[in-house]
Amino acid sequence: MKTSKKKSFKNTAATRAKNSNIQWVGYEITSEPLVDNAFQSLPRAIQEELNSIFEKVQNPFYRDKAAMVARLEELVMQYPRVPQISNYLAASYQMTRNKKAKSRVEENYKQHPDYLFARIDYARLCLERRDLAKVKQIFKEGFDLKLIYPQRRRFHVTEFVAFNFIICIYHRLSGDWESAKLVAQTLENVAPEHPVTAQVKRMTKDSLLNRLRYKFYALKNGRKHKPASSSSNSAEIQT
Repeated sequence: MKTSKKKSFKNTAATRAKNSNIQWVGYEITSEPLVDNAFQSLPRAIQEELNSIFEKVQNPFYRDKAAMVARLEELVMQYPRVPQISNYLAASYQMTRNKKAKSRVEENYKQHPDYLFARIDYARLCLERRDLAKVKQIFKEGFDLKLIYPQRRRFHVTEFVAFNFIICIYHRLSGDWESAKLVAQTLENVAPEHPVTAQVKRMTKDSLLNRLRYKFYALKNGRKHKPASSSSNSAEIQT
């Protein structure tokens, strides 16, 4: 991924939402490409091909989807230890409404349980099934990237956004408006122009409809509903 300007976000504040295990600790969020050992181990030609495929997967107007899916299926068989390929295949299945999409997501998580996007995709599937307990199991270390990957000092902004989107939905379905609001504010600090941030802001906006939704989810999950606080601690951002 090419970027015209390097952006670096450092979260040095440690905050915790009440009644939640969200904890932000020091790490860097960047828009620069990060080195992935599994991906880098691939032949250069395959790396370039996958970069091209990734762009196609992101393009809903790409026409030759069948050929792309067939090629990814070949690459998964050829390089089963590279989680990105399986992740691209799952995305291509979803893009083409292939009935194999859910099973590929589950298989990718089973084969690569430590790969962040495998966790995120499987957690999304579990949220669709309203299996909140399974989501907690997927992120058993805690709802913070640093707790899950303590050895890492840098995360890509796409990792941060995708992860926190899932966590926000989890809190929403749990009826925990306060924690969902904290996640939304953090996303707004880090990626204010990202479409996911706009979606999360709508999900946590103080409105009658949202209040009713969170109250319903809270009652459904047996927790006491608390309205979202208008103030919270925010991360320290450096650009």
